[in-house]
Amino acid sequence: MNTAEIVCSILLLICSIALILIILFQKGRDASMSSAITGSSSNFYSRNKRATREEFMKRLTVIISIAFMVIVFLINMFEISV
Repeated sequence: MNTAEIVCSILLLICSIALILIILFQKGRDASMSSAITGSSSNFYSRNKRATREEFMKRLTVIISIAFMVIVFLINMFEISV
């Protein structure tokens, strides 16, 4: 195992733990369904959803997922070239 494989393996481990934690900290989709039932869909919170914590967590999930896939691809490329 060379240095690049070790670094990629460590990064993969960090990404996988971060991805698990971020997914666990996100609220479920059922939480937003309560506003549809009560009829309070037009409020300040729903209009400014892009600035909320949930939107940040969604974006962070996508970014870390892409990094995870790229690292897995790199590790596979190292194994093929050996």
